[in-house]
Amino acid sequence: MKEKLKALFFKKHILLQQGSEANDLIVKKGYGYKEDGYFYLSFFEAFYLLEKNLIEIYDTKNRIITKDDFLNLARRNISNFYIKYRVFRDLRNKGYVVKSGLKFGSDFRVYDKGKLPGQEHAKWLVYCITENDKVPAHEFASKNRVANTTKKRILLAISDDEGSITYYEIKWLRL
Repeated sequence: MKEKLKALFFKKHILLQQGSEANDLIVKKGYGYKEDGYFYLSFFEAFYLLEKNLIEIYDTKNRIITKDDFLNLARRNISNFYIKYRVFRDLRNKGYVVKSGLKFGSDFRVYDKGKLPGQEHAKWLVYCITENDKVPAHEFASKNRVANTTKKRILLAISDDEGSITYYEIKWLRL
């Protein structure tokens, strides 16, 4: 069995141990990013890799952080973490690369299958909501405008109480 990659939880960041396997995760599989010589993972990426038993996460005192403890940390740092995470996991399991959509005002940006950040632009901006959420018309129009001006489509991910996720792709049509 392959040894798990090690990661460090430090000041709300998840730093991945350097090495060729970490580099493969970043470069070839579209996880995380490299900055100033360090590999960083998002909370979503780290939890996904933790669930897949590919990484172990440690605190600054070299104590292992359990999956449940990490989930609690993530929930304290990201609102509606688990609803968003279920969408992240579903898209990743389907073969898409999923990255933060923060600079677009969305939950995620998603790359078409087989495409990676740096090679091509994201195809979708994803907004995660539950079946009970209400989205005001002006907010929806604003999201559409951002997607249209950045040449992306909206993917509305609606999570129901049973745990299913339904996706609606939204795009502008000129008539």
